Amino acid sequence: AAETRAALPRLRELYRRERPCVPVQLTLAITESGATLTAADSDGHKATAHTSTPPSAAQNAESALVEGYKKALCKTGGTPFAPAQMDVQGAAGKYLPAAVINELRREVLAELLRLREAPQPKPFHPATLLVAHRTPPARPALLELRFQQAGQCTGALAQAAGRLVFPLREAAALPAEWRAKTVLSLPRAIFDEAETRRRVADANALGFTAFEVQNIGALGIVADEAPGARLLGGFGLNITNTLAAAAYAALGLSSLTLSPELPVAAAGALAAPVPTGLPAYGHLPLMLTRACPMRNRVTCAQCKGVGELTDRKGKPLRILCSGPDRGGVRQLLNPIPLWMGERQPELGTDFAALYFTTETAARCAEVTRLFTAGLPYDGEFTRGLYYKGSL
Repeated sequence: AAETRAALPRLRELYRRERPCVPVQLTLAITESGATLTAADSDGHKATAHTSTPPSAAQNAESALVEGYKKALCKTGGTPFAPAQMDVQGAAGKYLPAAVINELRREVLAELLRLREAPQPKPFHPATLLVAHRTPPARPALLELRFQQAGQCTGALAQAAGRLVFPLREAAALPAEWRAKTVLSLPRAIFDEAETRRRVADANALGFTAFEVQNIGALGIVADEAPGARLLGGFGLNITNTLAAAAYAALGLSSLTLSPELPVAAAGALAAPVPTGLPAYGHLPLMLTRACPMRNRVTCAQCKGVGELTDRKGKPLRILCSGPDRGGVRQLLNPIPLWMGERQPELGTDFAALYFTTETAARCAEVTRLFTAGLPYDGEFTRGLYYKGSL
């Protein structure tokens, strides 16, 4: 405690003072009629200060005079400047008081700081962006079914889907006959990279050859642990424009799920070099957090991985937890599901994704039936942000 009390005042003083980190070259030229001090930084700024105070005759050796002048020039405390090089010219037999040198130093560094603070014009070179135009398909050609757990998917659903997507952690629970059309999705937020790498390597050993990344950092994980695997991009990449889609395609992604915050008109116009899709059903996540909203009510030992809160409108907000052994990430889900079943032609994308989270296997089958038939939803639903206030 005593050491802490002694250290705090020193820490406060260090915090108060500006840290000198800008190297500066100082040149002091002394003549019979006065002296000139020049300061220059590495960015091309140069400032000059002059005094007309004539030096008096000095009896000290030139080396001692130069040393004294440099000592005065070094006192740059309170400024961002640190002397990187000092040059003193014409010092032989000429003495100037330290007060004069100090004033020159303060004046020249203040001017140099003013020059550095002045806005510098940046050259602008107009660029022509080659943005392709796209005619949206009449309706999505591929149906992607996404499940939170392997038990939600039946054999009939697996057969009906154009593509299956499961969390990476479910790899070992999936039947071998599903693997050809299955994509394993890496977590949106990865806190334990070593564990994620191990799971990707294990899945690769089981024969899975396609992985979905939800953040750019996961690209390297899959490339290292499953060389040659097919890469897809999830909505966590937040793709909202053609240039972003082209950039991710250039990184090796063969399919992209666009941001669900993108209006369908913009999604249909987005010209990507690879197939694109949008969520068309699901209780989409409103929040991703490590802090557990249920912690004040139940412990991790009592929790089953699914919790519930009530919003201001009395709607139940489902909470999905990946579990303490899987990164401990919680998703807060929208209580009202997104639905685009009877508006599939308006999606404008190559595939549509149905996101199943807490639904039973029977409910997953029923929702899929309604969607493939293009029927209205059988309960309360939302169009999300796809129409931005339009009907």
